[in-house]
Amino acid sequence: MLRIICIFAIWIGWSSYQSIRGKSIAPSIFSMIDLNKSIDNMNSKMVYGVGFDDSTINSNPIAVSKWYGMFKRCYGKSYHKTHPTYIDCVVDERWFLFSNFEKWFNDKENGYIEGYHLDKDILVKGNKVYSPDTCCFVPQEINSLFIKNDSKRGRLPIGVTKGRNGMFVAQVHFRSVLQYLGSYSSVEKAFNAYKKEKEVIIKILGDEYYKKGLITQKVYNALLNYNINISD
Repeated sequence: MLRIICIFAIWIGWSSYQSIRGKSIAPSIFSMIDLNKSIDNMNSKMVYGVGFDDSTINSNPIAVSKWYGMFKRCYGKSYHKTHPTYIDCVVDERWFLFSNFEKWFNDKENGYIEGYHLDKDILVKGNKVYSPDTCCFVPQEINSLFIKNDSKRGRLPIGVTKGRNGMFVAQVHFRSVLQYLGSYSSVEKAFNAYKKEKEVIIKILGDEYYKKGLITQKVYNALLNYNINISD
């Protein structure tokens, strides 16, 4: 149906233009075939029904990969089955066109370094929109600080597990080591112990990477001010 509408609309415009020029208003069958091919080509470049891939042979392949990955996370139904936290995520309309994303990607102010991850919710906590205003690039070590295992922890707050003795255990991962922070009589006390240590870890890594010039100022500021909540 969309194809018919597009062809008809373009035919009307073409006919009007040719009529003004005093030429035949009936497009040839060959021009209609070419038009049909053009629409096929346009459809082949659509990504998840919203994005448009206008990349060229000169486009940065990493930028292309990041752009496609972003649409997969937001609109890939099969991806959502294993990554349900992305179900409500969307891409800002400014990034529907690949070339707009590529300009942002190539801007050194946005901090891309080989191997870095595109992140949407460090600058704006809880954000669900991939946009030039909310996204940044960070190394894997920093990105992994904010990964949540909701299915594993159940209803307990992040960083808290239930001990065999009925106490609540606080623990935190840092550089592949699970650190025990103590056992507490209440969920709130255990969470507060986790919160305090996790925020220290975030600041430690922020300082470390910023001093080496490996993250941008805006990412560094976001890490210094990042607040862990019991509802996270």
